[in-house]
Amino acid sequence: MVERLADKLDARRNEFKKMAPQAAQDVMSRSAENLKASDILDGAKKAGDVAPDFVLKNVQGEAVSFEALRKEHRVVICFYRGGW
Repeated sequence: MVERLADKLDARRNEFKKMAPQAAQDVMSRSAENLKASDILDGAKKAGDVAPDFVLKNVQGEAVSFEALRKEHRVVICFYRGGW
């Protein structure tokens, strides 16, 4: 059985709610609400939108074209904010 991404995200969200202090949950919730209220999402890419081509370096430092990847594979783009 293939687990759906939505199910994995729900499980992760539930794990966060069990483990994270309430103060951290409150910050995350307020931040999400502030983003929604700011209308910043109006210009964001949506599922099914066509992404522009770009080139980034992989873990070996080699340039990889998004266009070249999507010709041969399904591609998922994930943005990681990091801990800064």
